[in-house]
Amino acid sequence: MPTETEINEYAYRDSCLIIKHSKETRMTTIEELMATKRFAFYVPPDGYVKGQGFRVSVVFENTPGYYPTGNWPYNGLPEEKMPWFWGHTLEAAKEACDAQNDRMGISPVEALKIIISSMAAGHRGKGRPRGRRAGGAR
Repeated sequence: MPTETEINEYAYRDSCLIIKHSKETRMTTIEELMATKRFAFYVPPDGYVKGQGFRVSVVFENTPGYYPTGNWPYNGLPEEKMPWFWGHTLEAAKEACDAQNDRMGISPVEALKIIISSMAAGHRGKGRPRGRRAGGAR
């Protein structure tokens, strides 16, 4: 089980995506993704921060993973962004999440489709090859 520090370092590292192109590698920021892709807010069940509530994350359509809002721990430094916390119970956080998605025109069904597309994008190219049976027999 990773420590809270390791989780925070991972979340910070993941605030930018590395997109590989045929001849170059460049960083894509969350702001660029928000301007170019559909997204939905998401509250992970394990996203509770003691004394704060459930930390909101953003999921982008056809982009693997989810991105927690802001920096944690948040110290109020100029380069940091304050994370969003919605509710001290998972149910309250999910209700707030659904309401915010609805304000953006994203229904619960559309939010689920965005989340599923993100999960599928993370698994492309993994698993056993098509057309082969388990154990390698053909």
